[in-house]
Amino acid sequence: MAKKSVRKSSSKTAKSKAAHSSKRSKVSRGKSSVARARAKPAKRVSKAQVKNLQTKNNIRIVANNLIIFFILFLISVILTQVSYNIIRNPATALVFQNLFAIFSMAFGFISVAFLIVLLVFVFMRLIKK
Repeated sequence: MAKKSVRKSSSKTAKSKAAHSSKRSKVSRGKSSVARARAKPAKRVSKAQVKNLQTKNNIRIVANNLIIFFILFLISVILTQVSYNIIRNPATALVFQNLFAIFSMAFGFISVAFLIVLLVFVFMRLIKK
């Protein structure tokens, strides 16, 4: 008897799932036909092309970060030199001078790190060719 009740409940759930899936299929049929009409055929891309694209993107990202941090380094070095002459109060000028000196060291180290990473990517690309 327990088996019959299981079968009845499973048939009920199967019917409800079928009805529910038919509702989904009706909704998705309309969307997929529109999507299929607009979709372009997929092009096959080789793994070498994907890796080449990834290395180009990585090099571009590293180069952009190197440029940004090098510009920040130059700005902080200039502000370190100029801050003492602009601010009249010597104590405040010294604080700003020390602050910009710390910024210039930090940005300098980060820009050197990006330069090393950029050189590694360039040499890896040259070795592969």
